[in-house]
Amino acid sequence: MQRSRTFRILTGAALVAALAVWYFSARPRSATNPSPTETANSPSSEHSTSPGNRLDAGAVADLRPIASPDLPKSQLLRDVITAIEGIHSASDVHKKEERFQKAAASVAAADLPAVIGFLWNKEHLSGTGAELRDRLLQRWAELDPKAASEWVSKQPAGSMQTDAINRIARAWADVDFDEAVAWANQLGDENLKHESLAQIAYREARTNPLAALQLAVEIPAGTALDNLLAHIGPLWAVTDATAALDWAKEIANEVLRESVIASMLSGMGEKSPAKAAELALDLLSAGQKQDDTLVTIIGHWTQDEPEVVAAWVMQFPKGKLQETAIESFVPIWADRDFEHVSKWVNGLPQGLFRDHVIGAFLPKILLTSPQSAAQLVAGMSDPVLRQREMDFLAQSQPAK
Repeated sequence: MQRSRTFRILTGAALVAALAVWYFSARPRSATNPSPTETANSPSSEHSTSPGNRLDAGAVADLRPIASPDLPKSQLLRDVITAIEGIHSASDVHKKEERFQKAAASVAAADLPAVIGFLWNKEHLSGTGAELRDRLLQRWAELDPKAASEWVSKQPAGSMQTDAINRIARAWADVDFDEAVAWANQLGDENLKHESLAQIAYREARTNPLAALQLAVEIPAGTALDNLLAHIGPLWAVTDATAALDWAKEIANEVLRESVIASMLSGMGEKSPAKAAELALDLLSAGQKQDDTLVTIIGHWTQDEPEVVAAWVMQFPKGKLQETAIESFVPIWADRDFEHVSKWVNGLPQGLFRDHVIGAFLPKILLTSPQSAAQLVAGMSDPVLRQREMDFLAQSQPAK
C-alpha cells in the first residue's frame, strides 16, 4: 500500500514536470529582438494596444507629423497605421474628415511613393486605408502626374490600377490638358487608354466643351461614349447652340452624329425648348433616339407652357411619336394644374388623340375620382383602347 502510494506521488510529480517543460517550450519567446519586418509593420511600443496603454480617439488627433524627416521609414509606416486607426475610431464624420485631411497633408511629397506603396499592399488594406491611399495618390497626381503615372504603370493590372490611372487622368487634365491626352494615348492597354481619355474629356468639358467633344469621338461607340456625350453636348449647346450643332452635323458616323445631336438638343431644351423640339424633329431620324430626346425636351417645356405643348403635340401625325409625347406632357401638366387639365380633356373632340390623352390622364384622375375616370373611359371612341383602359380600371380596384 505504501509502495503504491509512493509510486503515485512520483508519477504525479513526473507528470507535472513534463507539463512544465512542454509549457515553457511551446510558449512564444519574448520579442526582445524583433525582426526588421516586425519593426516596420507593427505599432511602436508607445502605441501599444494593451488595455492599459490603448490610444483613444483624442490622443490620435494630436499625432506628430507623419513624415518627420528624422524618423526612419519604418517609423513613418508605423505612424501611417496609427493615423488610419485614429481615422477609423473618429466619433463622427466631421472628425473623420478632419483626420483624413491631416493624415494626407502630413505625408511629405518625397514619402508619397513609399506610403502609397505600403497601402497598395492588400495585407495592410482596410476601407479607411484604401481611402487614405486614394487621397494620397490624388495629391501625388496633382503635384507630379508624370511620376505618379510611371509608378502606377508598374503595379499589377487590375481594378486598383485602373482606378488609379483614372484618378491620375483627371488630375493631369486639370494641370495640362495636352500633356494628359498625350500620356493617355501612349497607354498600351486599349481599354485603359479609352477610359483615361474619357476621364480627361469629362474634366475638360467644364471649360472647353468643344475640345472635350473632339477628344470624345476618339472613344469607341458604346455606353461609356453615350454617357460622355450626354454630359458634354448639353454644356456646349447651352452656351452656343448654333456652333455646337454645326460641328455635330459634320460627324461622319451616323449613329455617333445622332447621339451627339440628341444630347445637345436635350441640353438646349432647358432654355429654348420650343426651338429644341423643332430641331429634334428636323435633325434626328424617326425612332427611339428621337422619341427619347423629345420626351426630355417636352418635360422642360411643359413646366413653362403646357398649353402650347398640347397644341403643338396635337399637330403631330397620328402614331407612336404623338403617343409618346402625350404620355410625357399630360402627367406633368396634371401634377401642376389638375383642374385645368380636366377641363381641357373634357373639351377635346372625340377621336384617337383624346383617347390617348385620357389614357395618360387616367392614373391621375383615378386618385381623386374613380367615378369620373370610369365615365371618361366609357366615352372613348376606339374600342381597343377603351377595353385596355377598362382592364386597367378593373385591376386598380381595391381587393374586397
